[in-house]
Amino acid sequence: MPTWGTFLAFNSPPLSNIRFNTSFYIAFYLITFGFTFLLPVVNCYILLRNGNIKSMRMETKEERRLPLVITSLFYFSEYYLLNLNESIPDVLKLLMLGATLCVIATFIVNMFWKISAHMMGIGGLAGAMIGLSIGSRSGINMVLISVLLMAGIIGFARLALKEHKPEQVYAGFLFGMFCEWGFLYLYLA
Repeated sequence: MPTWGTFLAFNSPPLSNIRFNTSFYIAFYLITFGFTFLLPVVNCYILLRNGNIKSMRMETKEERRLPLVITSLFYFSEYYLLNLNESIPDVLKLLMLGATLCVIATFIVNMFWKISAHMMGIGGLAGAMIGLSIGSRSGINMVLISVLLMAGIIGFARLALKEHKPEQVYAGFLFGMFCEWGFLYLYLA
């Protein structure tokens, strides 16, 4: 989701008004994809091979703990690296901070209750788009509508697959949405 969020953010106000060179976009996408997707997936594969998790689905909250801790370290590492470069717009740093806090929150909530990490991710993306729309005063746009439709499809799939209960799906979406939206709203307002 952070890779998609980055792409959507670059194409939404206020970032769509700033032009970066092509190598900046490519490097940013690759770094975000690496830290928020590739490294966590490789980590989960290693945990699976070592017997730390039973399957890549991580069906129990106990199985999700170690992958979530390590994933939060990857997310925080990207956030830290972004802050080392002053030329990177603050809004991108806030998007990554929000995503990092969503993963940490997923870990904390998961210690007591299984929340939908899928919905937390799409909720965060929706919150980011809401924050960018409100903060830039561009109003509701087709990107936000598309993200909300995708959230509905993902939520339906999580329920149809019986991976989560409705309250886990709703809680994940709402928490992710308010986490990202809150950071952007405070920054852009």
